[in-house]
Amino acid sequence: MKWIRYPDLVARGVVNSRMTLKRPIDSQDFPPGVLITPNARAWNEDEVDAWIAARPAARKPSTRKPNSRSSTQDAA
Repeated sequence: MKWIRYPDLVARGVVNSRMTLKRPIDSQDFPPGVLITPNARAWNEDEVDAWIAARPAARKPSTRKPNSRSSTQDAA
């Protein structure tokens, strides 16, 4: 079992700030981790990976081309 800390979560792109970490922990979506000292928390890497895998995939950028008609054609 490997433990990861807050900087590891940031490096993986899981969170951007401590507040963005607090929200999913409070809503019980994200594993709460364990306190390893009074001011330090660590998360089981397998639990974090499972949470990431369970998240819906981000939408892919649209490959649709923008409307090529010019405004002068619209007015005609």
